Amino acid sequence: EVIDDIVIEKNEDLIRGSLTRLAVVSLASAVASGIRGTCFLIIMVKMNVRLRDKVYSAILCQEMDFFDATKTGDLSSRLSADCNKMSDQIGLNINVFLRSVVQAIGLLCFMVYSQWQLTVVTFLSVPLVTVVSRVYGSYYRTIAESVQDQQAACN
Repeated sequence: EVIDDIVIEKNEDLIRGSLTRLAVVSLASAVASGIRGTCFLIIMVKMNVRLRDKVYSAILCQEMDFFDATKTGDLSSRLSADCNKMSDQIGLNINVFLRSVVQAIGLLCFMVYSQWQLTVVTFLSVPLVTVVSRVYGSYYRTIAESVQDQQAACN
């Protein structure tokens, strides 16, 4: 639509309207990303606090021999560094997964809205391309291994 406005119509009002819509969508996307990032930061902090609390409670329930055999530095390291690493990785993976799911759903809705026939063709062709790629990949690996074996036999 924007390209039609620029190339075919050459109407400045249509161009301004299209650019305004693009700016609004970009701004809304930036605000949504900021909100998502803030929510996940709060969730990660709460998860880190809960994880540290559980590890600390588990440490307190240990027998006295455990404290004789384990250094204090090891315990404090588990409470600080390991809990941080684990909660950061879990939060990051969930954040990326949810972002990807939302983007995929949004893209699918956009595809169906703009050209549902092309969407059907795309969804029918993707499995076919995947199967062909796997078959060709296994065939290529077999040939590559055969070439390596031949080269090894020549040396």
